[in-house]
Amino acid sequence: MHTRLADTSDFDAIQVLHRELQPHDPDPSTDDARRVFAEILGRRGLDFVLLTDDERVVGSIYVNVIPNLTRGLQPYAVLENVILAGDLRGRGLGKQLMAAALAHAQAAGCYK
Repeated sequence: MHTRLADTSDFDAIQVLHRELQPHDPDPSTDDARRVFAEILGRRGLDFVLLTDDERVVGSIYVNVIPNLTRGLQPYAVLENVILAGDLRGRGLGKQLMAAALAHAQAAGCYK
């Protein structure tokens, strides 16, 4: 398993994981979802950290690095939509994905 940041080619795989996380959410139009995904990838401080095997994206965490006026101007991170493919749960892979997201936040200078 490997971790990396998402790019535009990961849209479909992330959508599959999001449907698994929230199966009852209404499906947005693909065009609208692609627009929002591109907006996320284009904004500084917003990233998806992915867990991949040799064939597919199997996990995702949305990392929001938020500017801050306290703590010596150090930003903080909020992790959202933590998803691991259902067929791989219970193997410690979520810990690997979370560790990668935390490392990403620390590399961005986050204090928490």
